[in-house]
Amino acid sequence: MRAGTLYMAAAFIQTTLEKIEQKKNLSFKTIITGGDAERLMPLFQNQTRFSYDPALVLKGLALFSASSD
Repeated sequence: MRAGTLYMAAAFIQTTLEKIEQKKNLSFKTIITGGDAERLMPLFQNQTRFSYDPALVLKGLALFSASSD
């Protein structure tokens, strides 16, 4: 069940990104972060377009905290 859910999420993300790129005629790199991001990475067909950052939210919070002093 869990593997099926991960495959579904990876397919949804990849398909959505491809549709946006086609509709807007652009290409972009995607940052993956969060709970199962590391497990999703190997499931993407074109892994070079994705980058994994396990601490992205914490980095953002640190920047926000530093700027509000």
